[in-house]
Amino acid sequence: MKANAQVMNWRKMAYNLKQVLLVKDRVALHT
Repeated sequence: MKANAQVMNWRKMAYNLKQVLLVKDRVALHT
């Protein structure tokens, strides 16, 4: 159960990071 929660945390972090990078790419394209 503990390891599963850790995996979920990593997935959430990776997803957030991807979203941030996508937004940064979009902003970079517009500037």
